[in-house]
Amino acid sequence: MRTCRKFKHFDPLTGEVPYWPFPELLRVAWRARDILNGRSSDQIHDLANRIHDLIAEYFAAARQEEVSRLIAAGLDDFLEVDEHGKVLGIHFDRMEELDFPQPENTREFEALEAFFDCWPQVFGDGDPVPDLGVCLATLALCHVSDAVRRLHYECDSDRIEYVRRVMKRLTAHDCIVASQCAIEALKVVCRAERRITTQRLQEHLAECLDAVKR
Repeated sequence: MRTCRKFKHFDPLTGEVPYWPFPELLRVAWRARDILNGRSSDQIHDLANRIHDLIAEYFAAARQEEVSRLIAAGLDDFLEVDEHGKVLGIHFDRMEELDFPQPENTREFEALEAFFDCWPQVFGDGDPVPDLGVCLATLALCHVSDAVRRLHYECDSDRIEYVRRVMKRLTAHDCIVASQCAIEALKVVCRAERRITTQRLQEHLAECLDAVKR
């Protein structure tokens, strides 16, 4: 089973979440863990990898759809073409001029929700489709992990990897990036809880309707 790179420095079930400087981050982690109750760390790692694969497929499909649109519209200036006339993709320096889903303008949870119905096409019909609320809770823990890494780790340029901070010497940029990750984790876990609550309500109403019919 692949280890999710998002959880390289943070175990999704038992990893320590710092109280400082964002006290609510620990509560966000436990809300996500509560949704994932009963799943092992390995299962969460595997689900996180699949989620990020699905998100990558979403952006790849969006880019290919935009390439097809540009070709059909005859907008060759936006396209990178080889010497044989084969379209290689979109010019990197023209990317910002186009309006299609990209990692820079689309949040990961938006990509996940938009492409979730394509799970069977991406992973095969034999692969069981998880609940979207569970996927969102897993993604929330990924954002918690990003925040923890920014707060507790720093990049070692010699070893080209993140190492544990010796002291809590955080720059303003560290705090800003960590806070962005924490806010994103909060948004995603709220969406996960809302999804699960709505699903349970729908199931309850369906049971009530069946009872009335009987």
